[in-house]
Amino acid sequence: MDATRLIDLARFADASPRSIAAEVARLVNSGELAPGERLPTVRELASALGVSPATVSQAWQALARAGLIESRGRAGSFVRSAASARLAPRMRGMAAPEDPVRLDLSRGTPDPLLLPALGPALSRVSARAETGSYQAEPVIPALARVLRDSWPNDAEAIMVVDGALDAVSRTLEQVVRFGDRVVVESPGFPPFLDLLEVLGGVAVPVPLDEHGMRPDALAAALRKRPVAVLLQPRAQNPTGASMTAERAEALARVIRTAERVDDLIVIEDDHSGLISIEGDVTLGTWLPDRVVHVRSFSKSHGPDLRIAALGGPRELVEHIAGRRMLGPGWTSRMLQTILLDLLTDGRSIDAVAEARRAYYTRQRALGDALRARGVAVAHADGINLWMPVVSERSTLVLLAASGIRVAGGTPFLAAANGSPTAGLARRPPHERDFVRVTVGAVREDAASVADALAVAAQHVAAGGTRRCLQSTLRCRVGSPERDVPDSFAPWKALRRVDRTGPSWLRRAGDHLPWRRRPTSHHAVAARRHGLELLTLNPEAEGMRAGGEPHDRSRKREAQHRCDPCHLLDRVQRLVSNDLDDREDERRQNNRRDHRHDEPADQVHLYVLPPSTE
Repeated sequence: MDATRLIDLARFADASPRSIAAEVARLVNSGELAPGERLPTVRELASALGVSPATVSQAWQALARAGLIESRGRAGSFVRSAASARLAPRMRGMAAPEDPVRLDLSRGTPDPLLLPALGPALSRVSARAETGSYQAEPVIPALARVLRDSWPNDAEAIMVVDGALDAVSRTLEQVVRFGDRVVVESPGFPPFLDLLEVLGGVAVPVPLDEHGMRPDALAAALRKRPVAVLLQPRAQNPTGASMTAERAEALARVIRTAERVDDLIVIEDDHSGLISIEGDVTLGTWLPDRVVHVRSFSKSHGPDLRIAALGGPRELVEHIAGRRMLGPGWTSRMLQTILLDLLTDGRSIDAVAEARRAYYTRQRALGDALRARGVAVAHADGINLWMPVVSERSTLVLLAASGIRVAGGTPFLAAANGSPTAGLARRPPHERDFVRVTVGAVREDAASVADALAVAAQHVAAGGTRRCLQSTLRCRVGSPERDVPDSFAPWKALRRVDRTGPSWLRRAGDHLPWRRRPTSHHAVAARRHGLELLTLNPEAEGMRAGGEPHDRSRKREAQHRCDPCHLLDRVQRLVSNDLDDREDERRQNNRRDHRHDEPADQVHLYVLPPSTE
């Protein structure tokens, strides 16, 4: 739809962001703008209305936060389909398809076989779901005592809610107002970012190291005067990083000494709780009046229990409880009784301890196997592992072909500029791709799983797309250094070639994205500068030399074969066995070009999957 048509339908009363958003929302809700319909671009509508692009952009952002439209990058903004409203944008990115696979490592859920049995606890629950008063204390006294005895600090008040995400959501609702900034981990848990967008908050991403949020990065983020810090102290999702007591104290010191953040609240999501091998730490030990600590029992006792505990400053906790009384009221006391039984029964305690040991063993086995295969994964806690890959999309495709599913890394990233967005964050070109692997689901044969993960992590495949996703340059060098001109687009980031011998040549960001396949024009330009262009097309399982087209029948036949090991072996055979033939062909082509003489020593560049050496 163009801007003129939209203006005719909307008849904007004025050109303020509120008015534009309200009129477009009315059109969407009335069905005059159908699901999937493309909206005018920001600049197009701004020009037609005689306002600045920023005005329309604010209206579009408000509509996206309300779930009425969605941005699809360069394709534009579209009216969101009603069917997609059940899940927030990043949660949609995490949702796995329902089709079965041999091994699903994408869901981030605990192994059902390691959960304690609920039968004994259920048998001791009252036969009637009764309560003495709708205004009674929301937490049963016996559970409150057990929670307080195990809490990592002396919290002023503790309550029970319907899961960790419910606790975080209700706390953010009390703290965050439209336009407020909130410090988040990057990478972090995607629903947190969705929550901030719904509330109109602005995510301020902070990088992590092996111990979680970095104090120096947090100090820089606090200069933006956020109202809250949202972090995961143990088994951080997706990286598996856990804070030490020293790191927690350092973060608390940064917050205490920061200027103009006196009302800042820290929200800690201890989602892995009792299955974590690390000690329970909290910034509340040093900042008791500014920390809300959340402990979930989903990973340890079962996701479907939907129960978590929340502790922190009395005033804030009572505000959360008061608001909850106007909704669900309280978490079912039957569920609280079941949790109390599970936390005190000896067999349940032993089952959780066994699960903790099993997850540690699985995490270590797969992590060590991947590191032995050249995949630089960090040591992690909990059930997830954050794996660096050459190409996220390519990895998902290759693993799917072998019957394994993992979660793509994009939904876990906060927007680089900290601005609210209804879509997924775009990764800066210099950053690596990642996928999240739920290690807790690998019950056996970690070596073969590591084989499949390592192959997919280190290789590139088109996976059915019309263009190569990403490529890595491998060089055979036998000549002095040569400059490649900026005008030669495919090698624009390439400057000089090492003349010391065979080596890997990488550009900033490690990989060279290909927007389109190289043509004969590129090949001719390469030959003029002593380069030979040879690309691997995994979709067609073949080589393309000098921009010459593939045999179409061969391409169709090869589309059914996507074994990365086979592709790499084929490339290596071609490079080793047919090098002389390609040398002869290139020399003949160069002789046809009378403008340049044959260089004495040639530099051969091959676009190949990364080497496994």
